Amino acid sequence: MRRGRRFWEALGAIGAALFLLTNPARANEASQALSARALIALNADQKAEALAMLDRAVEADPDDAEVRYQRGVVRARSGDTNGAIEDLQRALELKPYFPTAALELGIALVDADRAGDAEAPLVQAQQVPALDAQASFYLALAELRLGRYELARTNFARARERDPSLTTATQYYEGVIAFRRRDYDAAEQQFTTVQRENPETPMGRESAQYLTVIADARASDYSAFGTMALEYDSNVTLGPNQTVPGSVSGQGDGRFVVNLGGRWTPVRFGRFSASVAYEFFQSAQFELSDFNLTDNRPAMQLQYDFDWISVGSCPESSVAAL
Repeated sequence: MRRGRRFWEALGAIGAALFLLTNPARANEASQALSARALIALNADQKAEALAMLDRAVEADPDDAEVRYQRGVVRARSGDTNGAIEDLQRALELKPYFPTAALELGIALVDADRAGDAEAPLVQAQQVPALDAQASFYLALAELRLGRYELARTNFARARERDPSLTTATQYYEGVIAFRRRDYDAAEQQFTTVQRENPETPMGRESAQYLTVIADARASDYSAFGTMALEYDSNVTLGPNQTVPGSVSGQGDGRFVVNLGGRWTPVRFGRFSASVAYEFFQSAQFELSDFNLTDNRPAMQLQYDFDWISVGSCPESSVAAL
């Protein structure tokens, strides 16, 4: 009896070991078969069916990097950006050098507005010639969103060089960079090209809107104002804070007041601008003409715009006369 028991115990141990050794292979075979069927469904544009099969494939083998990658791509195409990021990150954990997964992960992170996280996987994908153009384009988008405009321009140019079909998109975003830098001449050139060659596309329509904003911004380089008024003062003074003897009349009188002015900004270079301005003031008393005032005020303004605050200097002079 003891020998029989030992025999069956040994046989059971061997069977358990064989099961543990062969089960991963079986799981992998199952996941690969389901993955192949999912690809057939994708080719037939059956995303829901493909995703269901890939879910089963991941259940069969959660550590299959290729299956994780495939489900991540399908999730991204189906609008499940967070699910795609989860799968693609897991694929790269299982297989650190996986350029196609890195590219898809970088794109998904850009779409999720996580530009800082997108840089590393996109740089990996950029090293593969077949992926370079697309990786460079999305890397430039990430850098644009991070405010790294020079790096963004460099990568947009690289993407256009690797794949000329990206020319329109890169021109549009180069226009956006120039616009944000207040370089309206360069922005206008890029947006005009995009709008002229692709008027019915979303980028063409947005380019037209940018051109309208640029035209309005240029119109603001010139401004003028003017007011005329009839006033009455019960105690006419030469000025609001005058303490000079004789500057207070002790009498009431009416007056006619003119105030005119204008501003011109001849210099704009990025965020820097230089303006000149002039303001004229004249008051004419009806009876107390000795209290008439004339003021000429030329000024020059140097300004730098930080978006949330502007700093500058405004030297001016004022000449007043009776």
